Amino acid sequence: MPASGQRPPDDALPTYPGPPEGVESGSTSSASGHAQPVGRRWPWIATTLLGLVLAVAPLAGGMFYPAAQGRAMIADFAPYMTSQRLDGFTADLHRLDAVRSATTRIDTALGTDPAQYRQIAQFQQRYPSIDTDMTGMLTEIDGARDDYRRLSQLQPLDSIPFIPLGVGLVLLGAGIWGWRRTRAGRRPIGAAVVGAVAAVSLLATPLLTPMVADAGAAGPLVTRFDSVLTQQKVRDVQGYFVVLVGAVGEIDSRYLADVRRDSSTSPQRAQITADIAVVSDLSTRWQRMSSDFAGLIGTMNDNISNFTGVARLNSRTESLGFGTFAALPWVLIGAGGVAVALVAAGSVGTHRGRRAR
Repeated sequence: MPASGQRPPDDALPTYPGPPEGVESGSTSSASGHAQPVGRRWPWIATTLLGLVLAVAPLAGGMFYPAAQGRAMIADFAPYMTSQRLDGFTADLHRLDAVRSATTRIDTALGTDPAQYRQIAQFQQRYPSIDTDMTGMLTEIDGARDDYRRLSQLQPLDSIPFIPLGVGLVLLGAGIWGWRRTRAGRRPIGAAVVGAVAAVSLLATPLLTPMVADAGAAGPLVTRFDSVLTQQKVRDVQGYFVVLVGAVGEIDSRYLADVRRDSSTSPQRAQITADIAVVSDLSTRWQRMSSDFAGLIGTMNDNISNFTGVARLNSRTESLGFGTFAALPWVLIGAGGVAVALVAAGSVGTHRGRRAR
């Protein structure tokens, strides 16, 4: 035994293989002796930035009003984008051409002075160019029917800008939430769930809707309507309508009565009688025809500004070789894929977290 007050030699000190039973070591971090895994921070920062871009893009790009204009234009033209309605307009143009030929033959047979019926004379003179222009316009509208049908399947068009806006706000919130959790050394489980749902929704929406297949129809439709929905075209068609109204008014007021009277002694009475039947048929059908033409002119006039807004929006990316509407679904798919990858990367654990207590 050492003397009192003396320190025992080092080799006499007791040793232990580990901490005494019941004593917790300050270096022990968890039951397994390892740090708790938490997510990385940088993917959540990137998710926040991606969400911000998605939310701001439709606002900065001014997509909301043109999309609403597109919806209105699609709805307004619905009555005129059927083969039956367009065939009816074509038949009416043929009927008017037949009336022009009939009145020309009648006037030649009777030696009628053109100055006697000025409105009819103007109709006879101008109708060939009217027919050519109106036929061309109807051809453009008819050629746009398939593109119109595809775009109508995307209705309501004005809801499309809300997709990147809404998902962008959710990703923005999820990114901030995930960054705060990882910064505090906690696993971002809630943020990962919310971010994954938003990212998959953004990725899947264009694929599960007609957006991928049909959004590209906006470009051809704009090209077709570019020569139809203009102020000049509306003024031209309104002028044509005035010529037709004046001619039909003169036919009903005195032309038919005068021709029936004057043709009674004409050697060409049989031919004149047949031509009178053609002209009389126009008078019978004119109320319906004029209503149809007036409706089409009104629809064209009301949608000039709508078309201009849609065309301007679609042309914003034309310098890149594609239209805005055609690019939109692929932008959403790409952003959704990036968001999925970022959320997945932010959810993978590292060992930089706090130790369990």
